[in-house]
Amino acid sequence: MDKELHGVDWKGVDPIPLSLSQQIDFDGSVYYRASIHDKKTVDIHDLAERIVRARSQIRLETYIETFTSLKREIYNALIQGEKVDIGIGILSLSVKGRFDDESDNFDPARHAFHITFTPSPFARLMEQQLEGTNLMNLPPRQPYISNVCATFYSTDVGYQRDTVWTDSPQIHLFGKHIRIMGDHPDVGIRFYSETDEVVEIERQWITFNQRSHVTVTLLQPLAAGHWTAELTTQYNLSYQPYKTPRKATHDFIVRPRE
Repeated sequence: MDKELHGVDWKGVDPIPLSLSQQIDFDGSVYYRASIHDKKTVDIHDLAERIVRARSQIRLETYIETFTSLKREIYNALIQGEKVDIGIGILSLSVKGRFDDESDNFDPARHAFHITFTPSPFARLMEQQLEGTNLMNLPPRQPYISNVCATFYSTDVGYQRDTVWTDSPQIHLFGKHIRIMGDHPDVGIRFYSETDEVVEIERQWITFNQRSHVTVTLLQPLAAGHWTAELTTQYNLSYQPYKTPRKATHDFIVRPRE
């Protein structure tokens, strides 16, 4: 199990956005629980892409095939009752349910196996280093982008968080205080690719412009790859533009349509 506890620089790690929900205690008092703000699920394809892009000459398909083989063997080991050290922690089986005496046999009606995960020392250290921030307590007047995607509704066919297709005619940005407002030269929407390509959206192509949802029409589709959306606005709830523009950024992926 991973025991490497030193040599990691935790400075500069952004706080994790948290959403708070109201709860009622047994005595009727009100309190709040926090959950991590909805983020997209990162799969093995995403992770392999990041590795290849950052530091590896090994083909993307090789990583995915290797992971698929490892995953199969992990399941096989668990089926045989073995513990599996996967580096970030140990997977093992535990048994739920009560046995009447030492001769009592396993009964699926009363007993069940449960997969448990024991984090590594490094994972435990990471838990201690992480910080969170309440989305309601973002810096005053600060816009926040929570999702960049290709569809208006999350129920649309093919919808994926933070994903835009290479043939998408529009891009939707969702968030908080993101309405485009003001005449400062920096105000507007720009998309930056991992290859340093910059796509700036002219005002007339911002076709939907509300506080929590902005839609832009593309003159030409974005190339496949990893992109960053940058939104700058002077939006003020009172509709009196702030003197200093506020900026928000958010990463997303452009992929061929599946």
